[in-house]
Amino acid sequence: MFLRKSRPHRPTKSGEDGATERKSPALRALFEHLGDGHRQRVLDLGPASGENVAFFAERACTLHVEDLFTTLRERVAAGPGRGEPLLHLPEETRFDVVLTWDLFNYLELEELSDLAADLGRLCRPGALLYAMIGYLAEIPDRPTRYRLLNSSTLLYDPPSKLTSASKRYTTRDLCQALSGFTMSTSFILRNGYQEFLFVREEDHPEVDGTLNPPSS
Repeated sequence: MFLRKSRPHRPTKSGEDGATERKSPALRALFEHLGDGHRQRVLDLGPASGENVAFFAERACTLHVEDLFTTLRERVAAGPGRGEPLLHLPEETRFDVVLTWDLFNYLELEELSDLAADLGRLCRPGALLYAMIGYLAEIPDRPTRYRLLNSSTLLYDPPSKLTSASKRYTTRDLCQALSGFTMSTSFILRNGYQEFLFVREEDHPEVDGTLNPPSS
């Protein structure tokens, strides 16, 4: 669903409803690169969040929310074959920003490659993709909902109490699976996760689309 405007939403504070506040250097790099004054099209692949809707509405951005983890779970019984698009969006759709949050932790490498093919088709050259990979032995058995408090701070909803083994994808794994995207920067967090920022490659390979992130 595409979302443009929303009613004023009071941001949740750390501690409310069990939410945990954490700094996000990769998101800071993303928003500093984007700057202000330009309307962006944003694809959020996590669960819908009132805070995120309000955040992007205030910046005159068009937000599309696609809870891909839930969508994939609903498709399991149907058993779609490899190569079927994971994102059914109009061919003319083009995004400037993709927020995958911790979704990659729950996809097989084959699914990551399929998703990268979809995103390569749907993203403009130079589009930015944010991802978070867990490196603890176990992670929650489903993605956590993340909410933007500001351009450099996230609220983590309480994670699922059930856990599953972490895939612990390496940078090499991600770069190989995300064909058409180049890793721009990454930051190791104190909670056992690593943030990544990828850039959609230009149509002409000789053009370098890598941004210069601010120092952490």
